[in-house]
Amino acid sequence: MSSTLVAVSHGDASRSPSGWGWPTRQDSRYADSSALPTWLSEYFDWHNRMRHKYPGDKILTDPKAPGVIIKNCAYKCGGLHDRLGHLAPIEHFLVPNKVDWTLPRSSFLDDRLFSNTTKVHIHCDRAVEEWTMLFDGYVEYIQGDAFFTEHVDIAIDRATKGDLILRYKVLGDDFKLKQRLMERHNESDPISWSDSFSSAFWTLFKPSEGLQRALGDAFKELQLSIPADYNAPPFYALHVRVRHPRGHVGVAIEAKGGAGGARGVDKFGLEFRDEAKTFAVGVAEHALQCARKMHLQKHSFFSETYIFYADSEELVDYVGQNYQSKGIRVQNMTGTVLHIDRQHGHPPDSYYSAFIDLFVAAHADCIVFGAGNYALLAGKINVRGARKCMIRHHPDDAHDRIVHIQFLECNNNDDLDISPKAFDRQLPPLPLFESKFK
Repeated sequence: MSSTLVAVSHGDASRSPSGWGWPTRQDSRYADSSALPTWLSEYFDWHNRMRHKYPGDKILTDPKAPGVIIKNCAYKCGGLHDRLGHLAPIEHFLVPNKVDWTLPRSSFLDDRLFSNTTKVHIHCDRAVEEWTMLFDGYVEYIQGDAFFTEHVDIAIDRATKGDLILRYKVLGDDFKLKQRLMERHNESDPISWSDSFSSAFWTLFKPSEGLQRALGDAFKELQLSIPADYNAPPFYALHVRVRHPRGHVGVAIEAKGGAGGARGVDKFGLEFRDEAKTFAVGVAEHALQCARKMHLQKHSFFSETYIFYADSEELVDYVGQNYQSKGIRVQNMTGTVLHIDRQHGHPPDSYYSAFIDLFVAAHADCIVFGAGNYALLAGKINVRGARKCMIRHHPDDAHDRIVHIQFLECNNNDDLDISPKAFDRQLPPLPLFESKFK
């Protein structure tokens, strides 16, 4: 199989703004190559050599250049649910750190595959389907088990030896793909739920210049030390997801505008009144009690500091006004929590709040979370040890079946169940495969 290069979207890396101190690429917590599997570290080195050897659009046009794998977010990006749907473009929020994953700006693929505005929603998966000559009648879009047992080798051979395309849809964890990769390459690190995930993330990404400025303002408002401060006192990130369909099962909650049922609540927000308000405040109070219980066990010699964030701006305002004496800090809400998958044409910086919440939690010492994936992603990229201090404050049984990260469960009596509710997959150590990236 020929070597391939990974690229995403288009753009160029922005320089870090001066004066705030976002950690440099040398900060070992953010891009520690020693924490990566050998094959991935070697791939990143090879990738950078290829980008240097074939600058600009030569990576796409030079016949001697390696093949290119393009990852795009066509509809929903697994991991952040709909708070980060179809980004436009991702470089408004995240730019390359140690690995340049961008497509050249001159690439013809940009206009055909990627939406470059938050207003126009282009389904590139549908656009690609129109290019039937690229697939030779064989489109691998919705993969079942048969794809990996019967078709994948044919598809790879067809894509690497000819001019056709192998298209693969990734949404969340694909256990068949992971199993194949680990068995074929004698790999013991699944990455997606291991410590190396954080290193891989920060090797690929850092906040854009505009987002770094917004993060600086947020850290200052929340009275937190800049991320590079190793000696900063601990704080807890409390995430409450009351709009998620699994977050309010059995509760009479009305969506803003009165339409859409449970999904409408998730998309448009909840009417913060009556039973809905009582429910939301109750969930927030329970999350705080769970955090305080862990604080007494783990960090009692420090003052209590809890950063609260939620998918309801009314709940954030309510908690900020009524719970400051409990050590809770919130950002002042200046507008509606926007969902990028609803392309309403807002400027990119209107969506910064989704990333600010994520990155603040990524620097917390413990994360208290409920329904959905959002806070789990913060735990996976966390740089201060919260991956070993994850506390579930609200049940999400359907989701827990696919979560392979250890967490504690806090029941309605505010007791912490110290038995793990999920686990890190422990596989027998296996030798790494010989590197193909020479």
